Amino acid sequence: MKIKLISAAVRSRSKWSQIMTLSLPAVAAATPEGHEIIIEDERVKKIRLDDTPDLVGISFEVFRAYRAYEIADHYRQWHIPVVLGGMHASVMPEEGLEHADAVVVGEADEVWPQVVADVAAGRMQGIYMGEMPVDLARLKPPRLDLLDTSRYFPLYPIEATRGCTHACAFCSTRYVHGLGFRTRPVEHVIADVDRAGSRLIAFLDDNLAADEVFAKELFTAMIPYGKKFFMQSHVLLAENEELLSLAAKAGCIGVFVGVESVSAAALSEANKGFNKVERLKDNIARFHERGILVDGGIIFGFDTDTPDVFDRTIEALKRVKIDSVAVNILIPYPGTEFYRKFEREGRIICTDYTKYTGGTVIVRPKNMTVEELQAGYNRFTKDYYRMMEIVYRAFKQPSAVATITRLIANVGHRMN
Repeated sequence: MKIKLISAAVRSRSKWSQIMTLSLPAVAAATPEGHEIIIEDERVKKIRLDDTPDLVGISFEVFRAYRAYEIADHYRQWHIPVVLGGMHASVMPEEGLEHADAVVVGEADEVWPQVVADVAAGRMQGIYMGEMPVDLARLKPPRLDLLDTSRYFPLYPIEATRGCTHACAFCSTRYVHGLGFRTRPVEHVIADVDRAGSRLIAFLDDNLAADEVFAKELFTAMIPYGKKFFMQSHVLLAENEELLSLAAKAGCIGVFVGVESVSAAALSEANKGFNKVERLKDNIARFHERGILVDGGIIFGFDTDTPDVFDRTIEALKRVKIDSVAVNILIPYPGTEFYRKFEREGRIICTDYTKYTGGTVIVRPKNMTVEELQAGYNRFTKDYYRMMEIVYRAFKQPSAVATITRLIANVGHRMN
């Protein structure tokens, strides 16, 4: 069969605003031999809709759901089987089946061959879901050769782990990867490092340093390769002297940490009490001492937030000397228990999926008005990402590489 895999997006964007992702290359790798596979990523290039593949698979996030359904409806009108997958499809499979012949819930690696076989036999089953978490030791190398690498930011993507050891209230990771934390064999990850076509690597894991034993083994094994990499981790990594030093020696030059809030009450509300506000400045300083830049996630709209949260946050961020932040208004994802909680309380005020990007109020807040939350977020992003502020933060760095990296991170958040 001719199989077409699509990453749905609302619009095509510049290559410098996107990095390669692994979901569709991993699905392509899991496809049984003997089939022709193409990948089209609408984030970076307009997709073809005048072709007639034998099977179409579409991956998408919640804010791209309507576009994914539009593409699916188009192919189905020509009686071409369509399968949906990804985060939104996993939590809203019944909705997906209104536009597709099948939906893959959760990880696709081990159920995809069955989907392909059922399509060939003309007996699709509707919802496909693995009975057990995928054994990461059995994963095949993702088919990155099917992507036009010239259209992406030059970061080679690698997945070393799946899941997270924490259970933050707002996080949706568990709905795709389940509860718990799994690791790939270190030698498999190192094989990916060795084949990387770029000196810059992006580890796409939610929390690469969650398993200390695994992370130490991985970082130690990476040292001889001379790569530079970015990763996501909990901020507590800064308090593990040995592991942090190994990360730096292995080539870590940037880390994304979920700061979420500078309010202890909000962190407790989010099941993230392990983040200690009073230790944030020292922890960021520890990263900086080893040449690692810190990009943080900030969320506004927790029930404990009051109208002064925006000024308090911007003052705190300056005080702790964080390099950049990605700022969002609280998003409860449809189909999750977090969403159902607010739905039961009658506080969901926006059901337009295209607005679920972090810049629109979705939940009526408790301690301020909707207007105050939206205006405060707008003012915060305008002030924090003024070009003079970005330049000031960037040129405080001790090296040209650090300056350029900080500029890219800040300008990227400003554009988004």
